[in-house]
Amino acid sequence: MTTVWTDPTVRWEEFDAVVLRSPIDYVDRLEQFVRWAASIRHLHNSLQTLRWNTDKAYLRDLDAANLSVIPTQRLRQDEGADNLPDTSFVVKPSVGVGSIGVGRYGPEERSGGRAHVRRLHSGGQVALIQPYLASVEEEGEASLVYVDANYTHAVRRTGFVPSGDVTPVAYAPTTAQRQLADSVVAYVASRFGTPLYARIDLLHTESGPAVNEVEVTDPILHLRSSQESAHRFALAILQRLTG
Repeated sequence: MTTVWTDPTVRWEEFDAVVLRSPIDYVDRLEQFVRWAASIRHLHNSLQTLRWNTDKAYLRDLDAANLSVIPTQRLRQDEGADNLPDTSFVVKPSVGVGSIGVGRYGPEERSGGRAHVRRLHSGGQVALIQPYLASVEEEGEASLVYVDANYTHAVRRTGFVPSGDVTPVAYAPTTAQRQLADSVVAYVASRFGTPLYARIDLLHTESGPAVNEVEVTDPILHLRSSQESAHRFALAILQRLTG
């Protein structure tokens, strides 16, 4: 059965399991979403996982665990935006999904970047500043998908498109990408238990792959790119129901 998390007519207590798929509107009412998630008996992924993952402050945890991440500057509402990079950079909300609220700015566009930060602050958001990596134009972003902490498949998207309208293609990750993504999923599992699903988004830097985002709340899993992975995902849900 497919339903919407905000539907007041749904009797959630009657479900043996609830698997999150695309509750992308949670970014506009995060506290309400977390309260709803806390009311679900058997939620996948878990409430603890969601609490950690819905704010990109998790990048600091990964960095502290010596896992390679894209350098990220956090600007709270009480902080100004005067010290923006002298090179191309990206501004994004700390609580967000996909490319919503994300913008790219060149060094001559810092005033636009500052205005973007102010808009995020006025909306109650923490702003994140990351370097824009030219590698995204050619090498793109690799997304590695996991089911029950086991790697299943990967896709790649090239180019920076604010609308997010980039068609992913099936992709064979490098050894370094696999090792990093495997380590990130193992880190999540060690803290919160094995996630039913995960997607690790990686970008290429001069020192190798680095985590751009960890998606264990509402990721697109690109199951159409791998029929076998779709089957494995269904089996994993069944095993959680019967196990």
